[in-house]
Amino acid sequence: AIKSLKSSEKGLTKKEAEKRLEEFGYNELQKEKRLTALTIFLNQFKNALILLLIFAGFLSLFLGERIESIAIFSIVLLNAVLGFIQEYKAEKAIEALKKISAPTAKVLRNGKEQKIPAREVVPGDILLLEAGDIVPADSRLIEVSSLQIDESSLTGESVPSEKVTEPFKLGISVADQENMAFMGTAVTYGKGEGIVISTGMKTEFGKIATSLQTTKEVQTPLQIKFTQLAKQIGVVAVILIIIVLISGTLQGTLTFAKMLLFALTLTVAVVPNALPLVVTVGLSMGTKKLAKKNMLIKKLPAAESLGATTIICSDKTGTITKNQMTITDIFYDNQTIKVSGTGYEPKGNFYANNKQINPKQLELFLRIGYLCNNAKLIKSKGRFEILGDPTEGSLIVLGKKGKLEDEDLHSHFTLIEELPFDSDRKRMSVIYKNKINKKTEAYVKGAPDILLKVCDRIIEKG
Repeated sequence: AIKSLKSSEKGLTKKEAEKRLEEFGYNELQKEKRLTALTIFLNQFKNALILLLIFAGFLSLFLGERIESIAIFSIVLLNAVLGFIQEYKAEKAIEALKKISAPTAKVLRNGKEQKIPAREVVPGDILLLEAGDIVPADSRLIEVSSLQIDESSLTGESVPSEKVTEPFKLGISVADQENMAFMGTAVTYGKGEGIVISTGMKTEFGKIATSLQTTKEVQTPLQIKFTQLAKQIGVVAVILIIIVLISGTLQGTLTFAKMLLFALTLTVAVVPNALPLVVTVGLSMGTKKLAKKNMLIKKLPAAESLGATTIICSDKTGTITKNQMTITDIFYDNQTIKVSGTGYEPKGNFYANNKQINPKQLELFLRIGYLCNNAKLIKSKGRFEILGDPTEGSLIVLGKKGKLEDEDLHSHFTLIEELPFDSDRKRMSVIYKNKINKKTEAYVKGAPDILLKVCDRIIEKG
């Protein structure tokens, strides 16, 4: 991979990186052309029923019915303003979401580690990855140390993928390419290095973006019904004009000009002037309720489409579920202890035989899970999140529920060595210097069947 991309293990030179940036362009997904405020406003009139109303308004004006025409044009304008406000606010909200993150990447340039904007990563760059990083571009891994990457956003797999450097046959699925790190996925454990092979729209995420952009926009059920209604009203109006003209002419009571005027007046009466406004107000109210549940509706008719949906095909991990692990039961000292609380919020109590207990008696158990761990609990915008593996994150949250504090642990325990989890040992071990009892202690977590084989004692009543 390094040879084919004309790179080296020390990375690209600054000059070569600049040259490739000009050749391949920025490492970002192509954005659709942003709609101007005027375009959004004019789009509100692209509706068969609205066009029919506009026609009725001009017809009323022609017939001398000024009040009627003003009322019709007012309804059309109000309808357009309501739709414009909703779409414009949604566009601004989406733009704000895009600006929240300004990702960076760690790369080797001229043999030195550098942090650069992710959009400046080019094919041939050597990426440096560690727990907590978001992979900035599709990369072929050349070095790994217990590297695990959460690819749920790309493949739907909830369990992080364990990465290797061995080559695989061409044509295997994305989920099976364990020697690759894909753009937009998150490193949950370990470290690694990879050489960038694809950037921007040529990445796997880029291919998905391309397929979405090339998908034709389909009319919503409401738009289809409005189009049908407009056609039906148009047909009824034409038939009405013909019938009135023929019957009036045959009777000879009025002149042809007056009969035509009378027929046109009936046509205006046929058009349901208030219908678009009633529908728009109803959809606006529905959109407002959905917004309170953190659902962003870009176009008003989409709210009706959601209501008309009978079957939703959805990925589970991170969509229906939150991709969060929570420890609810502990087996300790020959008894099952229940733990309350959900998600990553460190709030909860411990119960044995339906009675609340003091978590201090579980201090050793909680400490092992907390120190034999590489995950981190952070609070961002009022929400608790985990940087790292969700399973390890659940142990951190459990420790927090048990009143463990980082400052106390770091002041009383010093890390000497870490033996990462691997497929052979099936366990992770850390060696700490306990400053309280002056002993060197090993804390281990792993597969139960493996750990039980190497245990020769169990804690009972302390």
